[in-house]
Amino acid sequence: MTIPVTIVKRDGAIFEIPVDELVTGDIVILEAGKYIPADIRILEANNLLIDEAALTGESVPVEKNSEIILKEKLVLAEQTNMAFMSNFITNGRAVGIIVAIAVDSEIGKIAAAIFKTKQEKTLL
Repeated sequence: MTIPVTIVKRDGAIFEIPVDELVTGDIVILEAGKYIPADIRILEANNLLIDEAALTGESVPVEKNSEIILKEKLVLAEQTNMAFMSNFITNGRAVGIIVAIAVDSEIGKIAAAIFKTKQEKTLL
């Protein structure tokens, strides 16, 4: 089994590391054809399109950018300066900073909520 890797910039040098070694604050380089390894605030973007169907249900890739958003409490689909873990980059490149990993990511929160949900037995 192949361990997923991603490209990070640490101390001015660029490395390819396993995704399970990522930490909050890492600078990550994102490229088309790759899955997003964590929740990432986009700092630079070039023609970036991301397939968010698994997270938001959006049927077409969404354009992402590095613009600052001043509005608070946005739904995930409105967070155009964020790339979310497990989504797929269909086009472009970007550089971003990791803001959440694993269970702290948006997809991780969903998975944890599903895991916590108790299955109630019906009376039938």
